[in-house]
Amino acid sequence: MKKQILSILLTLSVFAVKAQWHATAGPEAGVVVGFTSNGSTLFASTLNNGLLLSTNNGSTWQPSGLKNKMLGGLGVNGTDVLVGTQSGVAVSTDNGLTWTLDTIGIGKKSPATFVSSSGNLYAGTASYGVFRSTNNGNSWTAVNTGLTTKSVSALALNGTNLFAGTGGGGIFLSTNNGASWTSVNTGLTDLYVSTLEVNGNNIFAGTLNSGIFLSTNNGASWSAVNTGLTQLSVIKISSGGSNLFAALDSGIFFSANNGANWAMLSSGFPDRYINSFYVKNNTLFIGTSDGTSVGITYRSIDTGLTGNFVIQD
Repeated sequence: MKKQILSILLTLSVFAVKAQWHATAGPEAGVVVGFTSNGSTLFASTLNNGLLLSTNNGSTWQPSGLKNKMLGGLGVNGTDVLVGTQSGVAVSTDNGLTWTLDTIGIGKKSPATFVSSSGNLYAGTASYGVFRSTNNGNSWTAVNTGLTTKSVSALALNGTNLFAGTGGGGIFLSTNNGASWTSVNTGLTDLYVSTLEVNGNNIFAGTLNSGIFLSTNNGASWSAVNTGLTQLSVIKISSGGSNLFAALDSGIFFSANNGANWAMLSSGFPDRYINSFYVKNNTLFIGTSDGTSVGITYRSIDTGLTGNFVIQD
């Protein structure tokens, strides 16, 4: 057992030392608040520069056909791309070339997070709770019965189970497509949840002040998994295969054993505030800001998600 633990720690140490980061050729004019991908196209939503897309894994970026500049969360529903705006939910059926703005039932709620499953599309908002669409986003209905707070920061699906992470109410579970919600906070010591990530049968929750929590029983109980973390304010958790990545205020961390141990991956990363984080095609993308409105997106070019953990660009 001691040899296995030592092997894991040595692997993580080598991985952390090799990690390097480089600024991409845009998007630099806006603070990136979200990433998603549809096929080979990568999308980045910004606070003040609209929606940008890349067809070469982030090497270069270009404006999409969306006119709105102030954007929120991104999502994919089948082959459709969705983005939250100050005017409603924008939907594209042609990978970002043209957009339709849908406001019926959701108005100007500017969703921050989306998930979809079995014909149902869900949007989480910062002040108005969760909305559901059964017609690809053409119209929306609020589904908040049982939520004690409507500050929804994260949504995640584990099979037919829908989880909502909230600011102040912890985590809620719906087993009936959002019709009702039940609090599932046993073992969760911080009720301000910033991010949720499902990886296999494991559900990970990142919190604002107490690090990362893991549930292996569909949210019935949670336990802290913070060994190796140097700070406990979690911005985003993403998975790549069986590996986990977590963006914290103090940098990017990596775990190869379901969060049992973490090691810093962001050696040499510039001292900038991390707003968003995404894993695609064995590449990590990070949206940052300098505390003002200047945003730069970085990606790793020599770290990896498989094998000896040397990432290929």
